[in-house]
Amino acid sequence: MKRDEEMKRIAYLERIPVDARWKIAGSRASALPIMYRKAFRQVTDELSYNEIERDIWRGLGREAGIITSAFRLPVEDAGDIAGALIAASQTLYGPEYAAEITEATPGRATLAVKECPLLNRANEMEADPKSVCNACHAYANAAVEGMNQHYGIHYAQGMCTGDASCILTITRKR
Repeated sequence: MKRDEEMKRIAYLERIPVDARWKIAGSRASALPIMYRKAFRQVTDELSYNEIERDIWRGLGREAGIITSAFRLPVEDAGDIAGALIAASQTLYGPEYAAEITEATPGRATLAVKECPLLNRANEMEADPKSVCNACHAYANAAVEGMNQHYGIHYAQGMCTGDASCILTITRKR
């Protein structure tokens, strides 16, 4: 009986194409910061909420480091880390996340994020686009450090503050 139930569950799941499942999962996951902010804003002040949110998204950033390790993605230098950050972010956020490496040397890499699911959800849910910066920065900082503790990330532009793309630079720490 259990086997029949399992087969039926699998048959239902397989009716949803894999690419659609990935897109839906990424879309709903990227809505979480806005949903949490709306819910918790009623019971805590902004400063306290921002710290809680950073802790949560640092955890997701550490998961990006685990993904790169589990799949043996190279993270020896800044260019490697930029490529691994894009791959891990697409894995966690789904196909809606789009970025490209615009410069890469061993000590410095710059990437441009062209589409951000967190920002897309903020816009769809009529939330302040700046509200996703906190989660994004906490994620990216922890992801880079989780991939290679000798590197850090700096932000030159952000779509959540009105720029056309997010410009992130990964450099070796001094």
